[in-house]
Order: sequence, then C-alpha cells, then structure tokens
Amino acid sequence: MKKYVQFMAISYVFALSFEYLAFKVGNGGMFRMPLWWLPFVCWYGFWYSATFKFLIHRPIWVAIIVWAILGPILEITVFGRVIWLDSVLYAFFFATPVLIYKRYNKLT
Repeated sequence: MKKYVQFMAISYVFALSFEYLAFKVGNGGMFRMPLWWLPFVCWYGFWYSATFKFLIHRPIWVAIIVWAILGPILEITVFGRVIWLDSVLYAFFFATPVLIYKRYNKLT
C-alpha cells in the first residue's frame, strides 16, 4: 500500500503540473471547470492506478508503448479531438511517473 501511495503522489504532482502547463500554454480546460479537482482526482486516479497495477513491474518501454497507443484512443473517444502529438504526450505523461518511481524505489 505504501508503494501505491508513493506512486500516486508522484503521478498526481506530475499530472497537476502537466494540466497547469496545458492551461497556461495551450487550451487546457481542466481549471475552467467548477470543482475541477473532482474530475482530476477521479480521471487521473483511475488511469494511474491502472498503470500501477499492470505496468509498474514491466520494463519502462512497455509503459511508453501502451500509453502511446492508448492515449490517442482515449483522446478521440472521450474528448473527441485529435492532436498529432498525443502519442508522444501520453507516453511521456504516463511513463515519466513510472520511471521516477522505479528510480526512487530501485525497482526493475
């Protein structure tokens, strides 16, 4: 449980930073929503929990490939938008907390 909490803390900090950057630089709408923290916690909590459950003990390249494929699919089906950079962004967005966690906890 302690490892899960550590991973989620790293992930939420990373996700919050990423959403803030998207809000300031791009057209990110997370902070425009009322009670923005509720969908933030639920959405990222679900996907980062799944990442922890299924990808944390696999090589980092597996997380990169999974999220490079799954990210744009989610972006198209859930949000109805296509951004050519989505594969790279999602791979970076979800693999970086995995990499930080593994380096911090010395996991392979």
